[in-house]
Amino acid sequence: MAKRGFTLIELLVTVSIMAILMAIGIASYATVNVQSRNTKRKSDVEGLRSALEMYRADVGSYPAVNPQGFDVATNLSDALTVQGDYLPDIPPDPMPSLYRYYYTPTDYDAANSKYYGYCLCAYIEHASNIDSNCEANVTTTQCNYGRRNP
Repeated sequence: MAKRGFTLIELLVTVSIMAILMAIGIASYATVNVQSRNTKRKSDVEGLRSALEMYRADVGSYPAVNPQGFDVATNLSDALTVQGDYLPDIPPDPMPSLYRYYYTPTDYDAANSKYYGYCLCAYIEHASNIDSNCEANVTTTQCNYGRRNP
């Protein structure tokens, strides 16, 4: 009489191999998601930076939003989206419930009451080294990647 089917050992080996491959796939997927969100953050900061430069070219200075320190970049909406058509809207962080983009004007000229510099920053997940040229008044849990002008 011929036996048909698989033995218990064969089934256990197959299920074990599938479980290992799924674990590797899930870990890789999570890493790719983090890298994707970080790339979007860097792209958004560059987009905001570009809009701020166009604003300065037109107005002559950068917007004064909370000059005492960093504020959420969505407060730039009036200057960059309403008053000027520099951006369709202020981009939110890919994980808006946890992180936000921050902005502060710098290099104040008291004679003209204008700001001639700024700092934009974002939080990069799992960053091994901080890539920021801002003097951050924001904790590293909120910002560890920044761009400054000048």
